[in-house]
Amino acid sequence: MQVKILLLASEDAGETVEVSRTIELETYGPEWKSALVHAVAAHAGDTARCLLGQIEPALPPAPTAFVPLAHVLQSC
Repeated sequence: MQVKILLLASEDAGETVEVSRTIELETYGPEWKSALVHAVAAHAGDTARCLLGQIEPALPPAPTAFVPLAHVLQSC
């Protein structure tokens, strides 16, 4: 059996980022359903990290905190 995990992130229809993984699974025996759940859970985290890696560089940089010069001089 092949299971495809597909994660999509988009705000607009034209700006979709997607990451997918395919899992190969043997469906012999009664434990295949449990193996499916464990495989999806294990690969979903990796897939989410890949998606974050694609999205994060596109995010604007976080604003730097303002530190008054007087505070910096006092702490020296």
